[in-house]
This record gives sequence, structure tokens and C-alpha cells, in this order.
Amino acid sequence: DALAALIMALKDDDPNVRAASKMGIERFRFQALEQLYVGLRENNPRFRVEIATTLADIGHPLSINHLEELLSTETDPNVRKAAEAAIDKIKQTDILKPK
Repeated sequence: DALAALIMALKDDDPNVRAASKMGIERFRFQALEQLYVGLRENNPRFRVEIATTLADIGHPLSINHLEELLSTETDPNVRKAAEAAIDKIKQTDILKPK
């Protein structure tokens, strides 16, 4: 399906393809979350970084739990940095939302 193809494009070597993929995924917003959460368990560290930043851009507060779970076992410093930044961004975005 289209969403799965966009998520797989986050693995592409070309940063322009990855950026375009993120924009496409963001159009799916919350519909993409479950597939993105699965991507956090992939072996490819760059893919996990891309997933974390995409989750941050979507900004759903439930993503924090998945990112914290990733941090509990993650050893790659780039992935850790991306996950921590994503958590911070989501928390900040959630704070700014009107209640």
C-alpha cells in the first residue's frame, strides 16, 4: 500500500527521497503511527532515526511511550539523540495544544 511504500522509502540512501517520504507520511498523520512504531524495531539505525524524527513531526503524545521503549535498549548514539529530541518535541508540542 502507499503508506508502507512511503515508510520503506525512509531507508533510501538519497536524503531527498527520505525528505519527500516524510512529507507523504505526515499526510497520513495518525494512520501511520502503528507502522512507524514497528519501524522502530528495524535493524537499520538510520531508518530508526528517520522514524523517530517523523514521529516527532506527527507529534502524537502516545509516540512518547514507543520512543522511551526504544531508548531503553538503543545503543546507537544517533538513534538515541533522535529519539530524545523527538520526545522533547512531542512534549513541547503537546504543551502548546489548547485544552
